Amino acid sequence: GNLYVQVFVRLNVIFILLAGGLILTITETERKHYLSFAELNVQDLSEFLRGHVLHFWKQGQTPEQILASADISRKIVSEFGRLPALRRVRIVLGDQRLEMSIAPDGVIDQTIGADKARSGPPGNEPGQERVTTLVKLPILLQERPLGRIEIDESLKTINARIANQILTVFLAFTVMAVV
Repeated sequence: GNLYVQVFVRLNVIFILLAGGLILTITETERKHYLSFAELNVQDLSEFLRGHVLHFWKQGQTPEQILASADISRKIVSEFGRLPALRRVRIVLGDQRLEMSIAPDGVIDQTIGADKARSGPPGNEPGQERVTTLVKLPILLQERPLGRIEIDESLKTINARIANQILTVFLAFTVMAVV
């Protein structure tokens, strides 16, 4: 009887370790897969923005005029509607910065002004929705850097997908344990 208890305990420990390892592996795989998919979704937006910035730059417009362009603002707003997890778009051009963000309640905020260096993506302060920067695209003209485009997405979407994957694995292991 004591031998059966020892075998059963060891099998349970091995089972728990395998389940934990599998959950961690699935979580990391799902995170990488989702982030690469999300990057593909915002690729069109980033290329559109870079193309428009370069077009206006070649026409001799100032960074302030370029960033205030209605074409750029309309495209970003339409992408907020098309990509529900998209939270923030920043375009830095010279010493000017355009930042457009959308709150979870749908309110869009647009700021154009002097670029202030920040460390890390804004929005990760306590009480605010956590975001991750998906795209950091340089704007180059004949190998000369003019600025950059940064696109942030909500971590809420990825966390919900990962939670569903963990729940599925946990339920599968629970069913196997009961059987």
